[in-house]
Amino acid sequence: MSHLAATVMRWCGIGHGMTAAVERLEWQWARPQVLWVGLPALVLAGWWISRRHRQRFPWLPRGLRRALDVCRTAVLALFLLILAGPALRIESRVEEKPVVALLVDTSDSMHLPVGRLAEDSIGDLTRIAGLDRPTGDDGGPAAAVARVATVTRAELVAAIERTQERDGGALEELARRFELRRYEFDRRPRRQARDPDAAARPSAAGEQSGADTALGAALQLALDDASDRALAGVVIVSDGRSTVGIDPLEAARRAIDARGGQAPGPVFAVPIGSAEPPVDLAVADVLAPPVVALDDVVTVVATIESAGLAGRKVAVELHDGTGAVIESFPLALRDGRQQAVFSWHATVAGTARLAVAVAVEPEEIVRENNAVGVAIEVSERKTKVLLVDSLPRWDLRFIDHCIRRDTGFDATVTLVADGTAAALPATIDDWAAYDLVVLGDVPAAALPGAAQTALAEAVTRRGVGVVFQPGSAHLPRDYPDGPLAELFPVEVDRAAGGGSGALEAPAFKPFRMRVTARGAMHPAFALSGDAARNRAAWGAMPSFFRVAAARRPRPAATALAEVDGPDGRGAVVLVAEAPAGRGRAAWIGIEETFRWRRNIGDPLFWRFWGQLLRDVARRDDRPTDASWLVVAPAHCEPDAPVAIEMNLVDDAKQPVTAGPRTVTVDGPGGERTVALQPGARPGLWQGGFVPVAAGRYVVEHGAAPTPLAGECIVAEPARERARPDVDRDTLAALADLTGGAIVEPAALATLPGRLPDATVASRRVEEDDVWDTWPVLALLVTLYCIDVGIRRLSGLS
Repeated sequence: MSHLAATVMRWCGIGHGMTAAVERLEWQWARPQVLWVGLPALVLAGWWISRRHRQRFPWLPRGLRRALDVCRTAVLALFLLILAGPALRIESRVEEKPVVALLVDTSDSMHLPVGRLAEDSIGDLTRIAGLDRPTGDDGGPAAAVARVATVTRAELVAAIERTQERDGGALEELARRFELRRYEFDRRPRRQARDPDAAARPSAAGEQSGADTALGAALQLALDDASDRALAGVVIVSDGRSTVGIDPLEAARRAIDARGGQAPGPVFAVPIGSAEPPVDLAVADVLAPPVVALDDVVTVVATIESAGLAGRKVAVELHDGTGAVIESFPLALRDGRQQAVFSWHATVAGTARLAVAVAVEPEEIVRENNAVGVAIEVSERKTKVLLVDSLPRWDLRFIDHCIRRDTGFDATVTLVADGTAAALPATIDDWAAYDLVVLGDVPAAALPGAAQTALAEAVTRRGVGVVFQPGSAHLPRDYPDGPLAELFPVEVDRAAGGGSGALEAPAFKPFRMRVTARGAMHPAFALSGDAARNRAAWGAMPSFFRVAAARRPRPAATALAEVDGPDGRGAVVLVAEAPAGRGRAAWIGIEETFRWRRNIGDPLFWRFWGQLLRDVARRDDRPTDASWLVVAPAHCEPDAPVAIEMNLVDDAKQPVTAGPRTVTVDGPGGERTVALQPGARPGLWQGGFVPVAAGRYVVEHGAAPTPLAGECIVAEPARERARPDVDRDTLAALADLTGGAIVEPAALATLPGRLPDATVASRRVEEDDVWDTWPVLALLVTLYCIDVGIRRLSGLS
């Protein structure tokens, strides 16, 4: 019966992939009354068809006439069955082995030496890894420790896998008792195919890159793959470093939340490497603004990380593009992170390439992490800014403090607490005298309708930039409609907060900013060339308690950051930007950015404000009556989104609106075409792409009326080896969060005993209609063909 049922199921096209034992098979009818009425009618119809054929075709041979009778009666019977709605119901017992996911780290950090391991476990490790003692080596555990210390982490993992996949090994036992799924991960996780031919398939360009470690993405992939199966556990073989993508702890928390607070399966972490950090001195990170003004003095902050060199005095140096030392910062080392702060004077316009370096110490094993480079664009542009607010709010005070020290801005601050409009510009020419206007919590009385109209005209027709930073009293509440409200890049829920247009955070649950994928590489948020790291850095900024109730970005606007709204409101747009005619408009729905100065001062606070103001302000190098193409950012890392913005005008300097418009992107892996979409104003076209490999990407628009070109340099990051020690804390936290444990490589033989191997049995019921399958159609076509064949052979048609 089981074989018959499986055959019927395959024949009918139902129950794909079922390997279970079929216990019950039965037919069901959706409309059984059709059979009760139809069967007698079918018998009567068959008799009438036979009688009719005898009367009309008496010369036809009896055999052919009988065949014609049967064929036409069968067609009626088939239609009767279809009307009755036959269905097949199959009850089966399904037994599945639980899944064990094996995640193996293949990133560059796995090519570092293992380091010194404990002598009391070195014997078990060499046995498990099959690292036989060389002939004549009888030095005991100390000699084994020294021998293993020079083996790379990747070599140790490969040796363990080779040995443990044999009969009696831990991996062999796991593969026998469970469905063992193997994954490898570096910058991208990959599931290893069991089919040898599939496994031998060459990787596409950019598919594999050891320059980063995506441990969180690998865990997320393994959990998603096993979402419909019983998961016995996840085994992670890694040094614990995760340099790109989602944080592994966050990936585990999301999986737990998705299952109602229950872990999908325990994580067993196998740390590869010594518990003692190697002696190392590294430049972990460099924070510098991407764009500065000519003749400005900016701060460059370098993070120095060291281990095993406490008390030693070193000089951290800032170099220019030629290698000359600009400034030296003396530093007395202590284990952990320290900062070196430099002042750099931008004296030459253009792209300045700087580097922070520290001399290599003799004891260091990893020597390529002692320097980090950074590119800074030096602009000759002087931006004239008008800042307007009703009160000296904390944000305004700190912006005023920073903007007056930045030589790229000529700032004027105006307070209109009494609602006086005389102090503000009144005509289009007055507003157009500024490159940028920043409006805080300004009362409508200070901006009457005529002044609002003039400002809107200055933005849309003269290219002036405008930034809105709502407050608690006037903006946006005082502007329900009108020309100023039309410039908002977001749609505001004005009924929120009792008509104030603002949202308060719930008690003990303040708002936390979440930078979007597009915002991560915006100049205001791009701390590095890696979008994931930028989102993580800004997501860790201090929380706040009040936001403007922006429901969604308007068409053509881009949401750069958002927060989760209270009471299930969904995402609330926090920062947005949009073209507005010839100008640009930005929305910053928070008046508590001053909190970002906590413990660190201005670097991140002014990094956000300074770059956002520069981006929104009117730019003479991007006029609306000329053709240009901009690729941003100019420098980034693989997998970071790159934006393309193009302005097209014809010979008469009129905007080109005829589409579609495309650009070619020529880089590693060949040339491809990227389609651009119309922007918010005529002549503006926007698009983007994501580079997957390091190299030079040239973006070209060669069509009429003007050939245009831009480029983006994509470079591999150097952070993979910035911290060569094993991150046991992350691995232990991941194991604790999911109910797993740390399993030392020497104790790998105990791993199978930690996993429950109970086969999961379940009962499945499959139901499907039979009448709408291909065999029924084939039978109907066959009967029709037989009928036609008989009539043609007999000369009836």
